[in-house]
Amino acid sequence: VDGGALPMHQLLTSARQKSARIWAEGTRMEQNPPLKARRYRWNPGTDGRPKAWYRDVPLAEKDVEVQWLTETVYGGTARNVRVDIIDARSRYSDRG
Repeated sequence: VDGGALPMHQLLTSARQKSARIWAEGTRMEQNPPLKARRYRWNPGTDGRPKAWYRDVPLAEKDVEVQWLTETVYGGTARNVRVDIIDARSRYSDRG
């Protein structure tokens, strides 16, 4: 047990943390390798969400990830990147 905290307490604390889902919409095929290397996942768009690559990051890392996406995938072009904030209630929901 890390620091004396009970495992269930650590699990609940972690589950309550907000995260950001960063969407890489409108990418070209040659951009797939850097997205995969950065641990983005593909969403086929059959669930009401975008047909696009996405990655979940802790909320504190949102700006860094958006900057990486803008510079690496979108070539530094200013673009509105879709960011969804995920909380404990919506994290495991199958609704888009």
